[in-house]
Amino acid sequence: MKECRELHIHISIDDVKGVFRALTKEKMNSIFDTRMLGFLKTMHEKYNAQFDLYCTYSIEGYLFTDISDRYQKEFINNSNWIRLGFHCYSEQEDRSSGLFIGDIDLFMGGLIRIAGQSKMPQYLRTHKFLGDVNYCKALTEKGVSFLLTADDNRNCYYHDGTITDILAKNGYWHDDKNDISFVKTAFRLEKVDDVYKEIMHYRKKEYPVVAIFTHECFMDSIDIRDKFETCCKLAMEDH
Repeated sequence: MKECRELHIHISIDDVKGVFRALTKEKMNSIFDTRMLGFLKTMHEKYNAQFDLYCTYSIEGYLFTDISDRYQKEFINNSNWIRLGFHCYSEQEDRSSGLFIGDIDLFMGGLIRIAGQSKMPQYLRTHKFLGDVNYCKALTEKGVSFLLTADDNRNCYYHDGTITDILAKNGYWHDDKNDISFVKTAFRLEKVDDVYKEIMHYRKKEYPVVAIFTHECFMDSIDIRDKFETCCKLAMEDH
């Protein structure tokens, strides 16, 4: 069984695309001139927090590969705490497995040019938690160690109800046959009121990783930022 206790609290953001559109269109001096990355930098400086950003490849005529590479050096210099991962090709389209695997290659080609990043993050969440065995294997071949499952009771990826129940109980499941590991997402910030209480709940359940996320579209909200900072504070205490 693979070890998954490296990060007791894992923080990620889904549906990331606006920050890259802003960097490309507005030609900013720094990636941290964007509101979201500026906020994340503050959280990193205060709490040594690390973040995974799961990116949308295509939306309204925008493609991930359209992004300027002028910020590559800055992404490389901050790659110890900001990691970019593939979330989906399009948030409005559920792709077949064959297209999924091609989409990964498209994303990886852009990733190394834009951010100098040659591998996916260790943790990854796909849009709607979709992906058959072949797709999940393809992601692990690109550097993913743990696929994040849903924060509710739906069956994710190629799982059935039995596996979903194991994930709910233990927070973790390793597919020995295919050598793929899964970590259950604990909660999303926009759906909880008391972040501290929620984190303590999953710690009592002895989840090896308390995986927390939100979406880019909520990151300007004061309420979400306050909850986000609480997560960062607690994550710092774990190290």
